[in-house]
Amino acid sequence: MELTDASPLDVVARTTRYAASVGAQKRQRYKTVALIVEEHEWQPPEVVAIRVGIEETALRQQVVRLGSRDRSGAEKVIGG
Repeated sequence: MELTDASPLDVVARTTRYAASVGAQKRQRYKTVALIVEEHEWQPPEVVAIRVGIEETALRQQVVRLGSRDRSGAEKVIGG
């Protein structure tokens, strides 16, 4: 199969792999491609769960300043 500029698929990468059998009597060259077959917009999730250790007070304060919410079931949000 020959890919041309008119091909409807986008080639992401093309690689060449060489292989020789035992005794080197048969040598093969393989050309492989990675194709994009579908494209659509993607949005990252709005909520990301992280765990901050209780002893990491500086990091915990930074996370709270950035607007984190405590969903661990703890009674008190540190810094809140």
